[in-house]
Amino acid sequence: MTVEPQAGETRRERDAVWSLSEPASGVTDLLVEAKTRLLPRQAAQVFDGPATRRALDSGATLLVVAPWLSRRTQEVLERRGVSFLDLAGNVSLTVRRPTVFVRTQGSDRDPSPHPQPAPTLRGPKARRLVRTLTDFQPPYRLTALAEFNELSLGYVSKLIDRLNDEAILDRPGRGEVERVDWPTLLMAAAQEYTPWSGRSAWTFVSPSGAAKLYERLTDPGAPETLVTASFAARIIAPISGAAQLVLYCDDPDAMRTFGRLVPSNQGADVVLIRPDDRWVRQGARTVDGVKHVAPSQLVLDCANGPGRVPEQGRAVVEWMRGHEDHWRNPMLTG
Repeated sequence: MTVEPQAGETRRERDAVWSLSEPASGVTDLLVEAKTRLLPRQAAQVFDGPATRRALDSGATLLVVAPWLSRRTQEVLERRGVSFLDLAGNVSLTVRRPTVFVRTQGSDRDPSPHPQPAPTLRGPKARRLVRTLTDFQPPYRLTALAEFNELSLGYVSKLIDRLNDEAILDRPGRGEVERVDWPTLLMAAAQEYTPWSGRSAWTFVSPSGAAKLYERLTDPGAPETLVTASFAARIIAPISGAAQLVLYCDDPDAMRTFGRLVPSNQGADVVLIRPDDRWVRQGARTVDGVKHVAPSQLVLDCANGPGRVPEQGRAVVEWMRGHEDHWRNPMLTG
């Protein structure tokens, strides 16, 4: 198999054209697009056109070459059938004839990061906005988003601009937000959220068992809690049982006394989490007299959990995809 540079009309339309040949399979063109930087939004705009479709239909392979491509940019390219290669070791190359498939995972951090003035998805303020963009159907005005989430308009505008650049939502002409890829948004926010670790989470063993303690949450004297993780996920998408009861509670000491819980770092079947923001209660629902977090909060909570909890979270996302009318609210007004 040989790879050679090529000249001609096609060459003038691309940054480079490489000819990939193998005696038994013939010749295929690799149409190379070289980029110094490629944001997800730019990737979607560049490769959504008819020229890309014609090139792929002709059997050619489109290959983006760049110093570094973010995971989100890689996803956007892959959805459009575009191969990529960056200098940080991230490669996805698929050629039909001759058959070539190369996939390597390199760095997920830019080795030469650009200044990033926009806010990240880390922290309670960002999670408020993420959940609102998920829980309410678009379109939304930025002023309504800021007012509903009790955030500054400047902060909301910057974060929305970033999500627009990431092609996670569409905000044409810097007007209203018209579309949100809420599954991608939730997964991106979940990467920055680890409620299970840190000084605001405690693990215990329940002498009567987690299931029995869950039943007692309807008792009149039970402290106020919100159920999340496995015990909540199994109600929505019952792919597996629930061994560990995870509860948000403002007063962990009261819950510890109520449940006669024994602190333990091993074999714990109860986790108490003090919420870092009252917004975890937003959209809470009642299941057989017990309060559960909203589905969007549940997905965030499950993503970085132990054992099969992340798998349960993904099952909740799939349920949400097929049942938006069950959980997603009408358009946000204001």
